[in-house]
Amino acid sequence: MKQLYFILAAGLIAGSTACHKDKDNDEPTPEPKTITHIVDGRSVKYGDAYPIMLDVNEDESVDFIIFVELTAGATGDHLYVGINPIGTHFVKSGPPDYSRYLNMGFAIKEDENGIISEQLEQDQYWTSEHSSLAIRHTGGNGSISYEGPWSNEEAAIVGFALIQNETPYFGWMKLQYDKSVDKITLMEYAWETTANQSIVAGDF
Repeated sequence: MKQLYFILAAGLIAGSTACHKDKDNDEPTPEPKTITHIVDGRSVKYGDAYPIMLDVNEDESVDFIIFVELTAGATGDHLYVGINPIGTHFVKSGPPDYSRYLNMGFAIKEDENGIISEQLEQDQYWTSEHSSLAIRHTGGNGSISYEGPWSNEEAAIVGFALIQNETPYFGWMKLQYDKSVDKITLMEYAWETTANQSIVAGDF
């Protein structure tokens, strides 16, 4: 698994909270936001002809693929709902699991108002490999169980890093998994158009 390492200038971090004063009233006013926010709504479920292909920066090149894939083995069937960064882009994920399809680890479910940046907590990675959102297991006896941070059917956010000219632009996607039809929906996403700038999960 590839890991993402960024070297950020201290000035860029400090500049994230920069303000300027209005000449008329001397009151500090926040700098204008530089976040692009898109309400999407596309869904994909098992059996669909195509996954969700996401071009975040609208440069006519796919950046991330959101997919549903069924595998079968000695322990039963396993339906993987996941996300695949394309090219040099990254998602925030846990460690790989070599017992699973494509060694997928679980994508990290971001805390409400959590900061998405180059900073990582223990057992978190910026990865360009496939990551799972949810897994449905069907045993040989027909029993069904679920794993993953999206398996409770509530909408959740995953952080991503869009790499342009070897420079990261951080963002988030909100996705929701519907167990009744095994469908994943890309509800919305946003990204910070200022290089190396952190973004708050869910902010736009």
